[in-house]
Amino acid sequence: LFWTPPRDGYAAAGAYITLILFLQRIAGTLSGGPMEALLPEVARTPGARVSNVAWQFIFGSAGAIFGLVVTGLIIDNWGFVAMGATVAVLATVSRYVGMFGVWRHVPRDVEPVRTSVTVSIRDTFRNDQFLYFLPTFVFFNMAILLLTAALPFFADVVILGDAEERELSVLGISFTLGEGGIASLLFGTFLLSVLLALPAIYWLARRFGKAWVYSWAMLAGVIAFPVLFFMGFVPGVDRLLQSVLFCLVAGIPTVGVFTFPNAIMADIIDYDAVRTGMRREAVYYGTQNVIEKWAGALMNPIFAGLLLFGETTADPLGIRLMGPIAGAAALIGYVFFRGYRLPDHVTPETVAAMEAARG
Repeated sequence: LFWTPPRDGYAAAGAYITLILFLQRIAGTLSGGPMEALLPEVARTPGARVSNVAWQFIFGSAGAIFGLVVTGLIIDNWGFVAMGATVAVLATVSRYVGMFGVWRHVPRDVEPVRTSVTVSIRDTFRNDQFLYFLPTFVFFNMAILLLTAALPFFADVVILGDAEERELSVLGISFTLGEGGIASLLFGTFLLSVLLALPAIYWLARRFGKAWVYSWAMLAGVIAFPVLFFMGFVPGVDRLLQSVLFCLVAGIPTVGVFTFPNAIMADIIDYDAVRTGMRREAVYYGTQNVIEKWAGALMNPIFAGLLLFGETTADPLGIRLMGPIAGAAALIGYVFFRGYRLPDHVTPETVAAMEAARG
């Protein structure tokens, strides 16, 4: 429905898009929040949580390959409405498969929290470790959203330039790529780099802890994302080839935001349970989802504002600035995360040791 607005004026189209976006965000939060809140209950140990989020990322990548790569080809051949309908069916079926799969593994003896919503939210924002993590997640996630939103513009303005299509030959097979196809290739490169890095990231997380890897992923993003400013500038190298190489490098830090936030949030919830005696997965993941939606909304005017600096082949400055701005957002997230101190396995004993060390 996003791509079927009324055609009789900007006001009607704006109201229509606002309504559809509102319904989609509400439904996404009501569905995604409770699903994510199951993680601390079904995965109790650090190893189980790292394994769980690693598998979650693998299956998520399969969905992302379709959502970010195949969709570009669908758009080129059948349009946005066909793409939206295909994604909607795939997303709905996969969500219900996950729900039925986890149904019998969730413990039924967890006592529901009886406090009011106001008290729960107030206590949530008194959890100092949550306050260190939340801005980190928001800014790092914003950096990734900014880059993924910019890739189609890179495909059109930087790679294609004034041409409408690009001829590509692989293993003797020639085919033509439009803007959607090239954007899909760049998205696919991002995902490929993350998948290639995942085994090493998984080992590092088991060896040094989730928070350590997440922190270093942000720092790597601070270094790698601004380099995208120079994508297409390297003389003597095909613009499409160098763009793929740039994306391959810049995609590696994104493994942090794609893999570990849910597992770190599970540790924060365990910490809250140690402090309060109550398990409040829902309010923590719900709060995270709400703030994430706000950050996503904030990214749109930032993105539009950057485009004012230039979005054409002759003047692509605004598009090139996406990389440095994403790097700055990752840096802010990294600075906030310096205050995070939870151990990889949160128990009353480890929390007591942490508090003693801090005090």
